[in-house]
Amino acid sequence: RVKFVMTSVLEMQQDAALNSFIRAVDSAEEIAEGRRRRLAESLEFFPQEVFMALQSPGSASKNYLSARDLHTWLSQQHHYTCLFTVEDVAVSMLPAADIFGELSYEGFLRMVLPSQANDEWLRDAVLSRGRFSSRARSDYSSQFPVEVSVRLVNVLDHAIDSGRELQAHRRQLVELGVPAHVVSDFFAEATSAM
Repeated sequence: RVKFVMTSVLEMQQDAALNSFIRAVDSAEEIAEGRRRRLAESLEFFPQEVFMALQSPGSASKNYLSARDLHTWLSQQHHYTCLFTVEDVAVSMLPAADIFGELSYEGFLRMVLPSQANDEWLRDAVLSRGRFSSRARSDYSSQFPVEVSVRLVNVLDHAIDSGRELQAHRRQLVELGVPAHVVSDFFAEATSAM
């Protein structure tokens, strides 16, 4: 009888942790989508130029962004005062990175452009913006326009904070003994209803 109650309490804790994780993912994505939309709405945002300007010389030759590249750029932003590590940045990049943890241009676009279907027109406008504007060739290598810099910092800052928060939820799920496949199934079921 005692074992049944203990199992029941554990199951309730697991269920609560799973629900909390789903709510955190949903909330993080909603906020991220708003920040990505604000960045895309900036007429001074040219993704290809920003991507190239963020690359270190070693990354540029391979056409990717590393966590160190983004960490270095964020560390140089005077209006960004949060403490974070290269590992925090790497975790924030995981959803859009390749198997080596690096961001290709396509991964960078997934990280910074709106992803909802009703924003497809905005993504298309941003991607075509650089092709038709002489402003796209402005000197992005030394400094982005302030509006672009602030909005990009907002996108990346939220990704870092969300990565930290979701890591904490994952640790709690592991501590409660929730298998990864249960989390995956629960997540798939919860998101299909959204």
